[in-house]
Amino acid sequence: MPEKTARSGRASSGRAIRPWLIAAVLAVIAALIAAAFMTGRSDDIDDMARRYVTLGLSFAQVEEGALDFYFGPDALRPDAEAEPASFDELQADLRALKSELAALPPTKRQAHLLNLTDNLLVQVKAASDPRPVPLGEEAARLYGLAIPDPDTEMLAGISAKLDELLPGAGPLAKRLAAYDAQFMIPPGRRKAVFAKALALCRQRTADHWPLPDQKVPDKDAIETVWTDNAPAAWHRYLGAGRSRLEISLAAAATVGTALDLACHEGYPGHHAQFLLLTEGRELPVEDTIVLIHTPEQLLREGAAEYGVALALSSPGAIADLRDTLFPLAGLDPEKAAEYAEIHRLAGQMAAAGTPIIAAYIDGRMTFYDAASALRDKALIASPRALLTFVKTNRSYVLGYTAARELIAQCIETRALGRGDVGAQWALLREIVATNDISALQGKACAAASPHG
Repeated sequence: MPEKTARSGRASSGRAIRPWLIAAVLAVIAALIAAAFMTGRSDDIDDMARRYVTLGLSFAQVEEGALDFYFGPDALRPDAEAEPASFDELQADLRALKSELAALPPTKRQAHLLNLTDNLLVQVKAASDPRPVPLGEEAARLYGLAIPDPDTEMLAGISAKLDELLPGAGPLAKRLAAYDAQFMIPPGRRKAVFAKALALCRQRTADHWPLPDQKVPDKDAIETVWTDNAPAAWHRYLGAGRSRLEISLAAAATVGTALDLACHEGYPGHHAQFLLLTEGRELPVEDTIVLIHTPEQLLREGAAEYGVALALSSPGAIADLRDTLFPLAGLDPEKAAEYAEIHRLAGQMAAAGTPIIAAYIDGRMTFYDAASALRDKALIASPRALLTFVKTNRSYVLGYTAARELIAQCIETRALGRGDVGAQWALLREIVATNDISALQGKACAAASPHG
């Protein structure tokens, strides 16, 4: 009996499904289901990203100036032979895409693509309604930007310093123009000076950011094209570490403007920004279309402007001017330090132009009065050219003024009192490498940033 019972027990034990085995089987089944689900979802969001790109390119067909550049697959471009989509059709398609994206499980990419789609929908709505809106309202709608009031105390202090440094009497703007005229680069030297300025801006950036080896093909290269068709300079990222920069000789007329453009368009500006974005990874297709009126693009403009000031205030910048650029331009090296300080201070005065631009856009100031105010109060050298740009691009011009100031405030806040240049470079790198648009919130960015 005991023996029979024992045998019976062994037989029963062999046929039983153990609890651990049940758990393992269920885990495998769950994993397979989850994998299939996620694969489907991944395919879904990839398809939605491609639809977003095509819709963005379709919008650029009917709204001139909407697209800065595109370096994604040609297959996503809308049929050039077909009738362009209407604003109503674009809005309907974007609403449908937005609804489908909202139904996906929340992920970082899903949230990013949803924001991009929502912003494109806002752009289409704005383009379909020709009625002008105030600058502040437009900036909030397109970029989520609250335009800061200029720091009048700071600007007054800068104006006083320039008054001491600039020789002669009379209006400050007139004296600055006369001073700058002494540092014009002869036209035959401008290409060489700009090429060297680009190399020096890269060196100042490489002192703080790891950059690809330029000896390796398709890792870090800028093709400079000199043309009279460019009003100043235009950067286009081509992908694979390559950029094309179109620039006019008139834009690089002085050592200061040549350096500004080299740093803004090249390093640590737009070219370097895309090197950081693509560092060690392939960009998702939704980030290969660069539309003008997006928070990300406004962030890049402000960061590039901040980067110019950072590069020109870095150790070694004065020596670059004195020992390299001034001799190459045929200028007196002994005046390099004074010139750098005056050029730096004059650039900071551009912040005074924001309320003037707002008054012009809002119809509270005529073109002539706005041009005069920009010249006299913001020390803008070419105010008419700026207002012509403003007339076409409207609130995008805030990237060069308000966005720069807000990013500066953000970096100062995140630095927590660390005023060293290294910390500023590191924080700027983090902002542009992650497209951290919370930096456009100025001093409030620290609490809003996932990186702060």
